[in-house]
Amino acid sequence: MGRFLFLFFLILFSYSYGENLDSRVTELEKKIKELEQRIDILETKLEVKKSTVKIQNVEYKNPLKIKVLNKVFKPINLREKLWEKTDKIILDLELIYTLDKPAKNIKGYFYIKDKNGRVLMEREVNLNKSFNFISGTDIKPSEKLTASISFQYNESNPDHIKVKEAEIDDITVEFLPLQIRFSDGKIEKYN
Repeated sequence: MGRFLFLFFLILFSYSYGENLDSRVTELEKKIKELEQRIDILETKLEVKKSTVKIQNVEYKNPLKIKVLNKVFKPINLREKLWEKTDKIILDLELIYTLDKPAKNIKGYFYIKDKNGRVLMEREVNLNKSFNFISGTDIKPSEKLTASISFQYNESNPDHIKVKEAEIDDITVEFLPLQIRFSDGKIEKYN
């Protein structure tokens, strides 16, 4: 009698487990098909993004003319070590705004390049005149601005050492805009 019950439960259990296994396999196949469809959708979105990037990769007028006035290496001060973590290379720049519309804010990257055009250092910046209440907070067309941009110096990076040792004439500074917020509220984005 005990053997009979054991065989009965064994057959019943294996039959019910087999149904669960088949149903699980079909559910997994459905999920795999759904995931493949999602992947196809994402790939088409990625292709659309790539094509829009190609469309937006058009020549544009750089909003700033740059002249390097001075280059200074500033080693870390032991008293300032709590908030200053690294040595810095500071560039004093004269910037001339070249666009025709006044701007509130210009966001982009400054690149220090060698004579061959190779990027040695880079820094993201946000240029504005937010605290200049006397002459206004708008950057006007053909207006000259002065700015000090500091780049974090890494002594183990040979490119940073080149910048530190180079003369002002041996390096060039270029600006790549990411976004310009104009005074009328319009925003122009670049890629």
